[in-house]
Amino acid sequence: MMLLSSKSASAVRPAQARRSVVAKASARPLWLPGSTPPAHLNGSLPADFGFDPIGLGANPERLKWFVESELVHCRWAMLGVAGILGQEIFNPSQFWYTAGAEVESPLGPLGLLAVEFFLMHWVEVRRWQDFRNPGSVDQDPIFSQNKLAPHPVGYPGFAPFIPGDLNELKVKEIKNGRLAMLAFIGFTMAAQVTGKVRSCAGRAWVIIGQTKTVGAPRFSHAF
Repeated sequence: MMLLSSKSASAVRPAQARRSVVAKASARPLWLPGSTPPAHLNGSLPADFGFDPIGLGANPERLKWFVESELVHCRWAMLGVAGILGQEIFNPSQFWYTAGAEVESPLGPLGLLAVEFFLMHWVEVRRWQDFRNPGSVDQDPIFSQNKLAPHPVGYPGFAPFIPGDLNELKVKEIKNGRLAMLAFIGFTMAAQVTGKVRSCAGRAWVIIGQTKTVGAPRFSHAF
């Protein structure tokens, strides 16, 4: 009798352990449900869904730089995609893909490019300094009385201007940024392949806003 009770108790314990493991795994959303995330992606980073199939971020120092790089690329991609869509809505006669080479300026395209390189170099060097030594560039180099409050790397002075939970907004920002990076790749490929003024960006916007009018398939609602 005692042997049977000990066997039944030992059978219950593994079952409980399995249930607890499943509960812990399902509590964290992963890019592939049921998969095991790599050890260096423990869920502490914003929008970390355990995606690193070839282990690029296994080195902690490289992982920090990848996080910073993704954040910057997300922000640039969101600005670029918003600019493309806005231009194609309000000025569809202008082809966004070639607009930069057609700009009218006393400096010309190369002159503007040189100015951009100079200004962006200064900004990027300061961002690199903040990445290597957090807080080292929080004080204004000209107006020394202006200084940022302590902040995480990559989020200088954002908190006072953004309502809501900053950690939740970090996740939303990266999610939207990843989508924008994919969208920009699609816009660029469409412009290279079609070479038309009305690129895929404009048509995608029409499909989103006027699905019934253009008779788009039902899966377009997924956008």
